[in-house]
Amino acid sequence: MKTNGNHYVNAVSDCEGTLTKRELFAAMAMQGLAGNKYIISKYNYPEIAEQAVMYADNLIRELNEEVQS
Repeated sequence: MKTNGNHYVNAVSDCEGTLTKRELFAAMAMQGLAGNKYIISKYNYPEIAEQAVMYADNLIRELNEEVQS
């Protein structure tokens, strides 16, 4: 089954504060990056945020790849 990064995580999509899958994946990636002392010392926050979105987009792309039997 394919996933759409723009779909909401919660079943009710018109709730204020609801995240999309892409936003949730990026937040989880950023949490991991921000918890790494090496990453924090090497990159500034906008770069870390950019990397988190890149990881989220790559995860969505990978989830949508056809499974090879």
